[in-house]
Amino acid sequence: MKKKKICIISVSLGKGGLERSCANLSVLLSENGYDVHLVVLNDDVDYEYKGQLFNLGKYKADNDTQFKRFLRFRKLRRYFRKQKFDYIIDNRIGNNAWREMYYILYIYGLRRRVVYMQHNGNLGIHMPPKGFLSQLLLKYAEAFVGVSEGISTSFNEKYQTTKCSTIYNYLKEIVVSPDDYAFPENYILYLGRLDDDAKNFKLMLESYKRAAVEEKIKLLIMGDGSDKMLLEKYIDEMGLSNDVILRPFSESVYQSLTKARFMLLTSRYEGFPMTIIEALSCGTPVVSVDCNTGPREIIRDEENGLLVENYDSEALATAIRRMVEDESLYQICKGNARKSIDFLKRENISKQWKTVLA
Repeated sequence: MKKKKICIISVSLGKGGLERSCANLSVLLSENGYDVHLVVLNDDVDYEYKGQLFNLGKYKADNDTQFKRFLRFRKLRRYFRKQKFDYIIDNRIGNNAWREMYYILYIYGLRRRVVYMQHNGNLGIHMPPKGFLSQLLLKYAEAFVGVSEGISTSFNEKYQTTKCSTIYNYLKEIVVSPDDYAFPENYILYLGRLDDDAKNFKLMLESYKRAAVEEKIKLLIMGDGSDKMLLEKYIDEMGLSNDVILRPFSESVYQSLTKARFMLLTSRYEGFPMTIIEALSCGTPVVSVDCNTGPREIIRDEENGLLVENYDSEALATAIRRMVEDESLYQICKGNARKSIDFLKRENISKQWKTVLA
């Protein structure tokens, strides 16, 4: 029987949880007998993937004029016409209705079966505002997949549809390899993009300072992004230059998670944060705010971590202090970490994708 041909399209395969989930999905679908292709729009590939890669970013020139952009996307159009995919799994930012119409009419073609991924609790990231064009997109799409129950429920309510179902991000088996990256002796970890609008670093730093544990444990912030200078400013203004360590993204993601005492998340919004499940899979507890989607579906308070009300720096400081100083609580959470994500096992996620890609 001929393999079904699947295309996973993403902005990139580097430096973020969404991008890591795309790479992981390519592994899962390949191992389940699909002919997997990946399309990335930017030349940024860090994560291990399976399948054939079409890297449109390699054609992007330094002086990227409108004409050169047109020529580049004409290559993409030809690629889709040639490959004739059975399904396209679209992970791009989709908040511009006219751009989505461009993809439907010019890049993909009206007859393509497209599954639109919803990775974020802020629905405006992946879907245009309600209106005529968004209704056309709803009718055109083969399906929508939210990576958390919270996202799927919000999506269906907002757009008055039942087309969005939930499939959690697949977490492939983690192998921790030796690495020369120098980690502090004892640290709390944030791992991800340096995007203050989404991640709320001021809350993170204020809560760490209020916890007054800097003599016992450092805060390691590991990642890249446009808000690095803003983050450095926050650190300096709060007098935390000796206690907060900034490091760029590293291939040693799992090393950083394994060595951390716990992971810290202070996001204003999430989808289904990969870093939380990756931390738990390494046996590392998580202290997280209860933002609108994601953490509450993963963190069981005082079992595999601590979940506190969002935007409350005092409550978060108390949680940080407890996870540093209460060894009994810490060992309970650490002991439960790995088994708490059994629901994300390969066979469970595979069955759900087989239903969507039937």
